[in-house]
Amino acid sequence: MKKIFLILLILLLASACRRSNLIPEGARGFSDEYIAEHTGKVSIEIPDVYEISHFVMALEDKDMSYSSFVRSDGSYYQDVMDHFGEYRDHPLIQNLDLASSLGLNVTYFERHYNYRGNSYLYELQGSRLRFKNIYTFMYRNPEIVNLFQLHLDDFIDFMRQSDAVGFLEEHRDFYREQEDWYHKGVDVKDMWMWLEEKFPRRFQACKVILSPLTRSSHNTLYFTNVSVAESRNQELFEEMIIFVSALRSDPALMTPVQRAANQRTVFTEIDHHYVNPITDRYVVRLDNAMQHLDKWNEDATGVYIGARSTFNEYMTWAVFCLWTLDREEEAIANEVIEGVVDVMENFRGFTKFSLFTQELISLYQADPSSLDQLYPPMLDWVEEEDKR
Repeated sequence: MKKIFLILLILLLASACRRSNLIPEGARGFSDEYIAEHTGKVSIEIPDVYEISHFVMALEDKDMSYSSFVRSDGSYYQDVMDHFGEYRDHPLIQNLDLASSLGLNVTYFERHYNYRGNSYLYELQGSRLRFKNIYTFMYRNPEIVNLFQLHLDDFIDFMRQSDAVGFLEEHRDFYREQEDWYHKGVDVKDMWMWLEEKFPRRFQACKVILSPLTRSSHNTLYFTNVSVAESRNQELFEEMIIFVSALRSDPALMTPVQRAANQRTVFTEIDHHYVNPITDRYVVRLDNAMQHLDKWNEDATGVYIGARSTFNEYMTWAVFCLWTLDREEEAIANEVIEGVVDVMENFRGFTKFSLFTQELISLYQADPSSLDQLYPPMLDWVEEEDKR
């Protein structure tokens, strides 16, 4: 029982602390060729350097019983440990401080996201590390430097000494299988297009970045060429990137409910890009409507410390329920929604989620054309419910 509770705690804290950084990050420059290649497309990939960063985190994390960034069960993790375990004393592992001995706190999450995210700025060219020259940074925090860049020389040496490239090549078929499973098991394009039908927000490209070692810490961000598009005579190009865990089994072997649960992981990252900007229009009204945060959020002094972030979690997960109702048979959709309600209310502490979702479903069924139009009546409902 104690082990089960600990696992649930890890998953909940990881979900609560994952980054949904919707400030446009540092796009160094999208070339005309890049825009032509990616416009209208969903890319699903396990990038080499990003994967090596997971090997590093797996060695650096001091206690896998609480790590939310590295999945430490399964044969692949054992392959990683068998190959790289002897390099725990390498300067990279010794000098890289990801706060992994501190337990699950804000610093732990910030430093891990920083290291993992900024590794995506680089790619392999043969066995050499190469800066992609697409993004300026992938994750920034004014209090923490780019940890991947700071330890770049040690990373290159670690990669060389451990023959990380050789390990990647030995597992290339496995990575292709993982990418193929995701293509078959998670309909990212349908989610994206559905959200663009329901919201005014528009994106030109979507990337889903996976690792078989990612456990439960997911995040999303976006990039735009808006600052340089006019000077380059380019069309506006905005790209969202979602970092999530790979599937744990062949989707062909999943039940419909299991498959839908896997869809939720990426959907509730993608839809932050659509939900949050609408919420921002109503911040003052929302603050007035949701005055008693403790009625809505049992952790109102923790990660979700304001009405805006609390409401966005309610809305992103509730919008997933709408998409599920639109895409699944009624019995399957109802079972999935019951599971979502259980997680939100009993584990994440969003105590009015069932009532909130019921109200949103009712409004949506009356007018399914545009979700941003449902914000005013939902805020009316929130205001009344807040008084109870």
